[in-house]
Amino acid sequence: MISAKTKLQWYSVLSGGLIRIFGPQRAKLFFEHAYWRWEKLREGQLTNEFYEPFYTNAFGLSKSDYAGKDVLDVGCGPRGSLDWADEVRSRVGIDPLADRYQKLNSRLKMELVQGAAEQMPFEDASFDLVCCFNALDHVDDLQDSLDEICRVLRPGGRFLLITDIHEAPAICEPTVVGWDLASDLRERFEIVDEKRLRRLNGVYESVRSAIPFKEDSDEAYGLLQLHLIKRQG
Repeated sequence: MISAKTKLQWYSVLSGGLIRIFGPQRAKLFFEHAYWRWEKLREGQLTNEFYEPFYTNAFGLSKSDYAGKDVLDVGCGPRGSLDWADEVRSRVGIDPLADRYQKLNSRLKMELVQGAAEQMPFEDASFDLVCCFNALDHVDDLQDSLDEICRVLRPGGRFLLITDIHEAPAICEPTVVGWDLASDLRERFEIVDEKRLRRLNGVYESVRSAIPFKEDSDEAYGLLQLHLIKRQG
């Protein structure tokens, strides 16, 4: 059996080689796509039944809060994260790998748009609610991505965010997000709720368990969950 240390060493060698050959952006997309191809192979079909509570209960919302709304999921992945939201006016996911994800999952109900968070192909104030779960540290430019999220969100609209907090970048997570993100966004957003959580095996397991992150601990990883409303004007 291959040890975790050996797997990490092989991953480092492979990722380093791909970065040298293709550059960091193409190497990142290669690993992202490979991960989801493996998940589909492992599961048989990419499931999405588990998503609804994380878009509703975790933020003190219900399915009715999405009714009649235009909703955008930034960095949506291929599972169909908004497929449960059948009372919305529109449900759109944007991802750099959207075209490939549609081929991985032919049963998607939501619309997928090919694009990057840093330059989204939407008009100003297009959405009532923007979500970004486990994706903000995957972007190449944090400030440009946040500016775009704010631009496409209508005044009074909600921004729901779940992101890893880690100390060092990685090939698929090139952006380091800090605990002070909420303070940085305060000028443009009202903070409805902020949770600093302990990072468990998975992002959604961490949100479900809701174990507070200990600021004085030696843990390098945490999870930041924010419920924000865009200020008027």
